[in-house]
Amino acid sequence: YAASLVKAENVELCVVPDIGTTLHLAFGYNQYPTNVTEFREAVSYAIDYQTLVNMIMAGYGEVPGRGFTPPPVPGHNPGLQKLEYNPEKAEEILDTAGFVDRDGDGLREAPDGSKLRIPLTPYTHVLSDIRAAEVISFQLKEVGLDTYVEVLSKEALRKKLRKDRDYHMWIGYTTPYGNMHGGLDYFGYTGVGTGTCNDPEFVDTLAKIMNAKTWEETQELMYKVQEYAARELPAIALIWGDAIYPYRSDRWEGWVPMDGYGPCNYWTWLNLKPVAS
Repeated sequence: YAASLVKAENVELCVVPDIGTTLHLAFGYNQYPTNVTEFREAVSYAIDYQTLVNMIMAGYGEVPGRGFTPPPVPGHNPGLQKLEYNPEKAEEILDTAGFVDRDGDGLREAPDGSKLRIPLTPYTHVLSDIRAAEVISFQLKEVGLDTYVEVLSKEALRKKLRKDRDYHMWIGYTTPYGNMHGGLDYFGYTGVGTGTCNDPEFVDTLAKIMNAKTWEETQELMYKVQEYAARELPAIALIWGDAIYPYRSDRWEGWVPMDGYGPCNYWTWLNLKPVAS
């Protein structure tokens, strides 16, 4: 609706960086080949992030960093590289790891020669997630990976993600609250969320974040877990989006913007007053 609202008389758009992660892709460590680091790395280079920003967010957002946690979240590590769309590098990584097309059909087989058929499972209740999964599946086919979009009922999806945890790749989002208390704990096997990564380095760091007693300790641990995420890629932030809030500028003044929550915050309520006639 942003394009229409920009033209609306007496309506302003408050555009602020979102504290949540608009769209992410999580890898299942209980399935092959998404439990292989080189495979996850190749997938990260095969995705055109700017296309997703343009398609899902109409350009209101940016290409994410490898550390997953977005810049407005306290503890964000600014020293990590951005994700990069580089299909040639994705193909090179897959070739080196032994994922090659052995029968000439344009699709890669596993190193042992077996066929690969990999589902991408989006949140069923978010139509844009399904559309994003379709686009990502197409982009992965461009580097020779045989993927397809698996759309499940709400009940089947919940069972797959939270009970069985037998997904390969699932596409969803992280809420502001999820990111504010660490975010990445959703992807570690901690008993929270849908995580399947049980690497002690990752899981132990997440647990320490939840039990940290000072901000300095929290920030140090959040930097550490983002560095791990950048290296091992248990999940990829597909979009760092903007949050867009329209408000009436002809009747009220004193709106105070805030990252994530726009003008809907404590300071606005104390500051807002009618426009003088």
